[in-house]
Amino acid sequence: VISSFKDPIVTYQARLWIFQCLYYQGKYEEAESLIVGLKNDQEFPKALNTELYKGLGAIMLKNQKNALAAEYLQTCLTTAKGRMERFRLHFALAQALQSLAKYEESAKHYAKVVRMTPPYDMAFNARINQVEILSLQQKDYAKANKLLRRMLKDDKNLEYFGQIYHKMGLNELRAGNVSKGLTYLNKSLAESKNDKAQATTTYLTLGDFYYERRVFDKSATYYDSANQLLDERHPNYESISKKSLKLSELLRHLLVIKKQDSLLKLARDPVLREKTIDRLIELESKQAQVKTDNPGTNNAPPDPGNNNTNNTGNSSFPFYNMASRQRGITEFQKNWGERANRDYWNINSKKSTQDPNGPTNPDEINKDSSNNLPTNVDANRKKYYKDIPSTPEAQAAAETKIEEALMAAAGVYQNSFGELETAIDYYKDLLSRYPTTKYEAQALFEIAKMHKSLGNSAAYTEFKNKLQSKHPESIYLKLLDDPNALKNNTGGGSAKKEIEDLYEKMYALYLTDKFEAALAVKKEADSKFAGNVIQGKFDLLAGICHIKLNNPTTGIAALKQVMDDYPSTPYADKAADIVEAWNKKQNPVSTNDTSTVAPEVAGLWQKWDGTEEILYIITYQRGANSNLIRAALNDFNKENFIYESLEVSPAAAVGETIYLTVANFSKTDVSIEYLKLLMNKADFFASKGLFEYEMAWITKTNYTTLIKSNRINSYFDFFKTDKK
Repeated sequence: VISSFKDPIVTYQARLWIFQCLYYQGKYEEAESLIVGLKNDQEFPKALNTELYKGLGAIMLKNQKNALAAEYLQTCLTTAKGRMERFRLHFALAQALQSLAKYEESAKHYAKVVRMTPPYDMAFNARINQVEILSLQQKDYAKANKLLRRMLKDDKNLEYFGQIYHKMGLNELRAGNVSKGLTYLNKSLAESKNDKAQATTTYLTLGDFYYERRVFDKSATYYDSANQLLDERHPNYESISKKSLKLSELLRHLLVIKKQDSLLKLARDPVLREKTIDRLIELESKQAQVKTDNPGTNNAPPDPGNNNTNNTGNSSFPFYNMASRQRGITEFQKNWGERANRDYWNINSKKSTQDPNGPTNPDEINKDSSNNLPTNVDANRKKYYKDIPSTPEAQAAAETKIEEALMAAAGVYQNSFGELETAIDYYKDLLSRYPTTKYEAQALFEIAKMHKSLGNSAAYTEFKNKLQSKHPESIYLKLLDDPNALKNNTGGGSAKKEIEDLYEKMYALYLTDKFEAALAVKKEADSKFAGNVIQGKFDLLAGICHIKLNNPTTGIAALKQVMDDYPSTPYADKAADIVEAWNKKQNPVSTNDTSTVAPEVAGLWQKWDGTEEILYIITYQRGANSNLIRAALNDFNKENFIYESLEVSPAAAVGETIYLTVANFSKTDVSIEYLKLLMNKADFFASKGLFEYEMAWITKTNYTTLIKSNRINSYFDFFKTDKK
């Protein structure tokens, strides 16, 4: 049309339609650029000014430029004609003014909307916003809620009860009436079953309420529920998703602690166990009777103050029973909305496993333990024993889960939320409950370090002395005094000579067929000089020793790790030769045929198209302290990229490989510069105990493929060509 017609009214109207197309496609930046250009065009026809300023007002509201939106909408009102056109403009202008805290002007425009008898949904929203202004301007929350209660009595407002209760809940919270506020918000959820937008808003309100009060487990549950319903077009979609992911990481560990503690308590207290089962049987019978007598009865709205946010989907934790399942489903949907039937519905970040420093595996939590039931259990009670750890082995496994979850939860409180006091409590709980924990040295180190940050010099000295007393040779002790201790640990002089002597000792033992003794020397070297300059030689010889000890699975895995960790080195070449020879020995027919692999690898990675978002990625093997590395990256970001809002991901584990990413770069050039800067800091990761690693930038598409395939070497070979 623009190229075919010369009439300026037609051509400029076509441009305005292009603007509308961009707007409704969600391309708001392009839409704004186009319509601002039309506004500045000296030849733009004045006859189209109403449409122009209406579009300007709409796009400025969408892009949260409310002062400009108010200005343009006010201009538009001077020329707009028709009742429908005008009440819509009054409503939009009232919203813009309300966001600017110009409450009196905003209230006047809402009042005009109501007087113009618009469609009922707009009239309702105008009235409820008038009440909101009364709350914000006069802070008369009791009067505001009195008006809202009147609205509840109007049958025309039945479908808006969720919104009304939400406003009432906010007013009670503002007035300091927390219990009433939570009750109203809970009613809002119950009344918003068919209103996903309002349910999302209420979930976020509750999530923020608990987040501000540092009750992260409840906050996580509400945020995850909001995230399940959240439209990707929501203006705060990214920030909400990221906060939900961070909270879910913490909640995963807290769920493990609570569940395993409960199960152990039942396992170790027969009286409590039998009383609990008796109560459940009685409850099951009553619920079945209620269901028979009143098949359409709904349950009372859930109370967030009493809601058990720590169950994992069972309606009568920790047991399963058919009679109460339907009740549980109804209650669940009323509280959390409809969602896919999958394990750990409230863990949004199930796609990644956990940091090895807190290695709780969510896929293991619901796995049946091979518990032996007591021989005298009645048949109708056996189903209640399903998850109870009855054997010593099962109880030991439950204790291990708790131990690991305590360590992981402490790390999340420390590094993701900066809640140092809470993190210290969790580390102390770990040390108190498990005095022989393998995490003792690291826990003492973290507690001492945090006390130092908090200025608690006496407590710092106390825990440093404990670390020195119990682990005098630990690298953590050296790190308290010298953050570069690990780097210096592999320097020249006596340390270098000791490393070489240890390898010579290990090799001499290998030559005399003392393979176990050789591995013990390697273990000593790892404890003193982890990541030393000849670590590859130690690892290679250890793999060979395992094979000599008739442990081929362990040995071949170790050699493959050498191939991944030290590519293009003599260690990797030697390891590859041994693995190839072993494969030929096991399958002399054809173990080296790669014809079926080549097509897969060839199409595994996608070249960057120049537009897709790219991430920084670093990969390394289990054994390094991921908490230290994440903290170091966060510090690096604050020092070098102060104008960026960068996000360091939780550590994700695929097999023995750990992945960390940094995302949210404002421009592609920034992410590439980020990688270059870190590549030029050779000692950056070494000072944190990480000497062998790979890093690159990677598209989101390729990152998903990498996590699924774990083809580390393949991607980094591809990266060397794609980055060009």
